[in-house]
Amino acid sequence: SITSEGSLTIHGVSQKISVPGTLSVTGGKVAITGSFKIKIKEYGITGLYIGDKIAAEAEINLNCKYD
Repeated sequence: SITSEGSLTIHGVSQKISVPGTLSVTGGKVAITGSFKIKIKEYGITGLYIGDKIAAEAEINLNCKYD
């Protein structure tokens, strides 16, 4: 179990994030997987339907493979 940290930029707005995940090594290759949720409005995305017809949160899946 690991925590990946970085900056996520959506719609011109950057936020620091910390994502819990899993690190694995298979055949000498490293992979990191994890998922997290963001609040759409925190990234400057607005509209009448956010939270109503459009979800207020989005789930982002992280799947990084390093060769």
